[in-house]
Amino acid sequence: MPEARLIFIHRDPERVVGSSCSLVWNQMTIHSDEADPQWIGRHWLEKTGLQIDRMQAARNRIHPSQRIDVHYREMDTDWEGVMERVYRFLGMEIAPALPRMRRYVRKARSQHRWQHHRYDLSAFGLERSAVRARFEHYVDAFDLAPPLERRHYASVQERLREAIA
Repeated sequence: MPEARLIFIHRDPERVVGSSCSLVWNQMTIHSDEADPQWIGRHWLEKTGLQIDRMQAARNRIHPSQRIDVHYREMDTDWEGVMERVYRFLGMEIAPALPRMRRYVRKARSQHRWQHHRYDLSAFGLERSAVRARFEHYVDAFDLAPPLERRHYASVQERLREAIA
């Protein structure tokens, strides 16, 4: 389909794995006599890795004019800006849809639907360093490190450049 357009939403894989493990564990404890958090951690780390690897391979086969990349965190910080970019990419006018979008977001946020989901990787037998190592290429390719870590990383790089000079 040469006219197809694809929207790729990218999220910090550490958060994806942690959130997925927590959601799966909660569902398994309801629907099963046994839920092994260690198994869930291993399984979802592998599954998330496969998903991301396959997504990147597919994305690389798509012409840049047919794809757009969106950072998940931007949906929280600037959802209107993201939606404007997406609509523009799709060749659509956003103005008619904005009032309904604004009402929806206002209602959703007022009902506390956007509360943070809390989870701990170690509860699933995972270490942050192992998750980061597995997805380092993806995090770097799409600048997905949390903002504080990006600042720290930039600071470390700057100090290294100064030390070399």
